Amino acid sequence: MTESASPHAAPKYTARIAEAAECELLATILADAFQADPVVRWIIPDSKYDQKFFSVDLRHAYLPHRHCWILDDAEGVACWLPPDAKVSGAPVLPLLGVFLPIIVKHGFQCAKRGGLLERVFAEHRPKKAHYYLHMLGARHDQQGKGVGSALLREGLQVVDKQGMPAYLESSNENNLPLYERFGFKISSEQTLGSDGPKVWFMWRPAQ
Repeated sequence: MTESASPHAAPKYTARIAEAAECELLATILADAFQADPVVRWIIPDSKYDQKFFSVDLRHAYLPHRHCWILDDAEGVACWLPPDAKVSGAPVLPLLGVFLPIIVKHGFQCAKRGGLLERVFAEHRPKKAHYYLHMLGARHDQQGKGVGSALLREGLQVVDKQGMPAYLESSNENNLPLYERFGFKISSEQTLGSDGPKVWFMWRPAQ
């Protein structure tokens, strides 16, 4: 997702905190947003599994913390974790329900790639307390229209009010300029395995 809007421009969209009951709606938006994401496609070759994966991840690891934003017109979603929340994925059994049919169809390397991604992310995660932006996505046909800027603006208002830094991992090089316009800087980058895509780790100091 690439955008040309200034981070200080008047917001075109309005956002609110998503409710737990909206989990499937959020998962649908994210599945559409990440359908061509290099990291998602490297781990899950078939996009028909995306919605179930996002649903499990949201329900168990992110929605309970009340820091998932959704645009009022349901065009985009951003999921954050506050500084006092532990970064952890969904429990084993729900994840197994997602990955078992993928493994049966595409082989065990899908699970191995997912495990590698988690290890790489854990190695790069800052020790200093921060707000963590886990996912930000706009529906595919809305990308480049200011959705990402609107979501970032809402989330960073909370971050800045608390005087905290923020951190994210970007799985798509096209998104880097957007994050940089909002004050994130690349702290490091890494290629996943011998055949995987590159990921970028970005830090935004307290404002």
